[in-house]
Amino acid sequence: MAGALETFGATGDVLELAGGTGWWTAHLGRTAGHLTVIDSSPESLELNRKRVGRPDVDYLIGDLFTWQPLRTYDVVFFSFWLSHVPRSRFPGFWSMVRSCLAPRGRVFLIDNRIEIPGPNVIRRDSDLELRRVHDGREFRVIEVFYEPEELQSLLGDEGWTARIDATRWFIFGEASPSDVRQPARPEAAPNAP
Repeated sequence: MAGALETFGATGDVLELAGGTGWWTAHLGRTAGHLTVIDSSPESLELNRKRVGRPDVDYLIGDLFTWQPLRTYDVVFFSFWLSHVPRSRFPGFWSMVRSCLAPRGRVFLIDNRIEIPGPNVIRRDSDLELRRVHDGREFRVIEVFYEPEELQSLLGDEGWTARIDATRWFIFGEASPSDVRQPARPEAAPNAP
């Protein structure tokens, strides 16, 4: 998936939603002209800041279900976040993502394709899991899994053009608003005889 992100080219002004502890932030920092990371957890953002170690990355604390951008970005990236967006909030989330994009802006996403079993999952009902952590506390967690075709169709219904691919465990791909014509990607030159 890192190779697909590299091919995508997260350049220019990049926004990472739900940046967490920074594993993907470090990858984005290699190509982004400017990088902004938002997450609801100050503790995660502090770990992100330490991992990435760049003073030129902007960090924002915010709830992605209520946050609204103050400016736009060339690329919006998120990993392992869409699966935590309840189906009822899917349209609103993608509307917020659209509001983050500059003209001709693009989105790249990575997420789980299927549930990866773990010892802390007690019960799963539809898109909701009950998990128990090491100290015995229990939490309900939204886990929505998509197949590439389903996600592309749902995005099409919301006015997006998407190319979603998959491995055995993960989905990944790109999307852009359907009303925005993207520049053609250069084709590789054929091999000369």
